[in-house]
Amino acid sequence: LSSTDGRHKELRTAMRRAQSPLVPYLAITLNELITLSQALATHVEKDLINFTKMRRFTKISTTALQYQKDPYNFTFVPEVTKILLCTELPGDQDALYKFVDSIIEKPTLSPNASPYRSYNNHVIAT
Repeated sequence: LSSTDGRHKELRTAMRRAQSPLVPYLAITLNELITLSQALATHVEKDLINFTKMRRFTKISTTALQYQKDPYNFTFVPEVTKILLCTELPGDQDALYKFVDSIIEKPTLSPNASPYRSYNNHVIAT
């Protein structure tokens, strides 16, 4: 999907077939908007607006926004919220891992318990 041959043709096709909600690859959208902005003049013949350019801007923007028409169905996870809302994260990787471990509540395992737990149908190592 990430091949640049044919201006990301495979990625564009996959995005058209995908169901909303979807986070579009914004580099493609921004590249199209910048290219359009540079290629066509905003005004033609003195003060006349170039409506061809404006229609293309609208089409590109509408295409990107169509993926956002449905709400995301996120599951609230308090530990993730704590991490995302933290404004002062440790500088190095080891300290960051220790910080995250201090926030995440780890279950106490009995001697016969599995070292894995299930969360929203995903198996997570504890």
